[in-house]
Amino acid sequence: MPVRNARIAALAAFIAGSAAALWVLWGPMLSHAGQGGSVRLCLKNFYVPDQYSVMSIGRLVQDGLSPYQEPYSATGDSVYPSEYYRVLGLTARATDTSVVWAWNVVGLCVSLALLALAVAWARRMAPGTRAWVLAPVPFLVGTLYWWGSGEWLYSSGQAVLWPAVASLYSPGAEGPAVLMAGASLLLLALALAHGGRRAAALAAAAGVLGGASLQLHANVAVLVVTATALALVADAMLTTRSTRRRAIAGALGAALVVVALVTPGTGVAVRLVLLLIAIAAVALSDPDWRRARGLTTAAWAGAAIVASLPLSARLADQTLSGEGYFYDRQSSVSGADVDLSLIAVLGLLAPVWLLAAAVARHLWRSRGTAPPGWLPVLAGLASATLLLTMAGRLGTEGLEWHRFLVYGSFLTVTAAVPGLWLMLASSTDRGTRIAGAVSAALLAATLPATIAFADDQRGVITCTPPQEAEAFAEIGRLSGGRLMLMDRCFAPGPLRVHSGARVAYFNAGIAPPEDQAATEWAHAEIVAGRLPGATTLARMGVDGFLTNTQCAGVPRERIAARFGTPIAQIPLRDGEELGLPPGLVYEIYAVPPLGESPARAG
Repeated sequence: MPVRNARIAALAAFIAGSAAALWVLWGPMLSHAGQGGSVRLCLKNFYVPDQYSVMSIGRLVQDGLSPYQEPYSATGDSVYPSEYYRVLGLTARATDTSVVWAWNVVGLCVSLALLALAVAWARRMAPGTRAWVLAPVPFLVGTLYWWGSGEWLYSSGQAVLWPAVASLYSPGAEGPAVLMAGASLLLLALALAHGGRRAAALAAAAGVLGGASLQLHANVAVLVVTATALALVADAMLTTRSTRRRAIAGALGAALVVVALVTPGTGVAVRLVLLLIAIAAVALSDPDWRRARGLTTAAWAGAAIVASLPLSARLADQTLSGEGYFYDRQSSVSGADVDLSLIAVLGLLAPVWLLAAAVARHLWRSRGTAPPGWLPVLAGLASATLLLTMAGRLGTEGLEWHRFLVYGSFLTVTAAVPGLWLMLASSTDRGTRIAGAVSAALLAATLPATIAFADDQRGVITCTPPQEAEAFAEIGRLSGGRLMLMDRCFAPGPLRVHSGARVAYFNAGIAPPEDQAATEWAHAEIVAGRLPGATTLARMGVDGFLTNTQCAGVPRERIAARFGTPIAQIPLRDGEELGLPPGLVYEIYAVPPLGESPARAG
C-alpha cells in the first residue's frame, strides 16, 4: 500500500476507534444533547444516587464552602478525596451553570484527555510508527464473561468485574485519577530511559502526579504507588548483571507472600510498608543501581509525598490512631466480601495478561532498541494490578480489592498496545508475529462484553424537570441556610445539588454528619411516616422541615401540630406535565429550638 494511502487508512482507523470509544462512554448524553436536551439538568442513568452524592461535594464549593465536610448537611469533617469535585464546583460557579453541567462537560474533557494519554504512550514508546492507531483499544477491551453468560457484569459477593469503560462511564473522580496515574507511569518510563538531572526532573513530575492522585481517588493512588515501586524493582532486576541479586529479589518476593499468608488481618499500610522494605533491600544491595537510580527514586518519592499532603497526613493520622471515620469505613469494608477468585481474575481477563506477557517478551528480546523504561513499568503495572487484586485473598484488609483489577487492566492495556503494534507491524520474527496475532484475537474476543454494556446504557439518562429545578432553587433561597429534615417523598441528591439547601442526609461511603446515629434514627422515623423527637432533631442541628402538599409521608396534621404554619411555600409550575396532581406546593417549616413552641419559633 502506498505510504499516503497507509497514512489515510491509519487515520481513518484511529478516528473510527476513537468515535466508538467516545460513543460507549458518552453516547446517551451526546444523543440527548444533539436532540436539544439539557446537559445542565440531565446525567447518565448509572448509579445515580452515588453520582449525586459526590456532586454534592461540588455544590459545597459552588456555594463557597470547603469540600472537606459531609456534603449533604455541610457539617462534620471529611477525609474523602475531594479535589476533583472542587474543580467541578469552581467550574459551575465560574460559568454560572450547575454542578451537573460541570459534571458532564468536564467529564467529557477528561475522557478526551484519557484518549490523548493513550496516544502519548504510543508516540513515546513506539516513536516513528503508527502505534497510535491502537490508542482507543483500552476503552473497548471487556472481559470474556459474555461468552458464557451473555452478560457484561460478573459479580461474586460484593465484588464486581466489568469492562473498564464501565468504571469510567460515570464521570466522577476515577477518570481524572486514572489519567494522572497513567501520565505518572509514562513519565516514570521516560525517566528510566535517561540519567542525571533530566531523569530526576521527569521522576519528580511523575511523583507529583502520582502523589496528587490521592487527592482525587485513594484506590488509584495506591495502585500507582505500588506499580511504581514494583517497576523500580523490575528495573533493578533487568539492569543488574548479578544472578545472585535476582535470586535475592525472588526470595524476598516469596517471603512477602509468606508473611501475608501467616499474618492475616493486617491492614493496607502494614502490607505497603513490608513491600517498600523488600524493595529497598533489593535496590540498595546493588551499588550500580544506587548510583544510576538513587537520585531518580529520591526525586519521585519526595515529590509524591509533598503532592499527597495534606490529605495523606490526615489519613495516616486516622489509620494509626484507630479513630475517625476513615478507620471506621476501613473496618466496615474489611467485613465485606470484596474478593474475586483467582480463576475470575486470570480467566476473565486472560487476554490482558497474555497481551502484557507477549509484549514484555518482545521488549526483552528487543531491549537494545526498545525504550529502556517501558518494560519495567509494564511489568510493575501488571504485577501491581494482580498483587492488589488478590491482596484480600492474602489476608490484607481495608480496601475494595476488586476495583484495582478494572483500573489496572485499563492502564496495563494502555501501556502494552503500542508493543502489540510493533509485534504485528514491525517484527520480522515469525513467532513474535504469531503471538501478536493471538493477542489481538483474544482482545477482540472481549469486545462483546463492552458492546453488551453499551447496549444496556443506550439512551438511558435521567433528568430533573426544569420546573422542579426552579422550585428547588427557590427552596434553597428561602431556606435561609437552615438544616432541613426532608419528608420521605424527596430524593435528597437532586434537591441538594440543584437547590444548595442543606439537608439532613448522608452517604456512608463519603463522610458522616456531626451526629450520625441521630441522623440514621431520624431517617428511619421519616421512612416510617413519623416525626423524630425534638431531642433527636436538636442533636442533629435541624432547624427546618421540608415537605409538599401531595406528600404521602408524615401526616399533615402532625406536621402542623409540631411546627405550626409553613414559613415559605413554593408552588410547582406546570406540575401536570410531570404527571403530578395540580396545585402541588413545597412547604418549609421552622423547627423550634428544644423546649420552645412553634409560635415562639417565628
